[in-house]
Amino acid sequence: MPFCHVELRAPKKPPLEPVSDDATLGENLRHRRLDLGLEKKEAARRLGVCRDTYRGWEEDRVVPIPHQWPGILNHLGRDPFAYSESSPTPERLHALRRRRGWSQQDLAEALGCNVSSVGRWEAGRGVPAQRLFEMLVKHFEETRVTWT
Repeated sequence: MPFCHVELRAPKKPPLEPVSDDATLGENLRHRRLDLGLEKKEAARRLGVCRDTYRGWEEDRVVPIPHQWPGILNHLGRDPFAYSESSPTPERLHALRRRRGWSQQDLAEALGCNVSSVGRWEAGRGVPAQRLFEMLVKHFEETRVTWT
């Protein structure tokens, strides 16, 4: 059987464009997966979920549950939904709670208040009393966020 020297050439893949600021979770996950050269199955394994769950996230059909957020944010290497200093308190509260992997119930229990209060604060229909506000600051001070 004769052998011949064959050289395959293909253009290099262009680098991925940065993901936009208003990209969805799915777009962020897909961008990161492609950036790392992973298949969905491997990305799911790294995040500790089944492939179908990961696919649901990437297709924006499934919303992660609170305890999954810290792993997702770690995988992405950033919080694509991070608040800015100009964000209103409800958005900051939700972002901080998500970083901790806490549900509204978890935060309510940590503060010793009713879960409906946390829901109202995140919906912008109220603000925590001073005592609870101080407890919020204490619980999230490691995130180096100012609440004023």
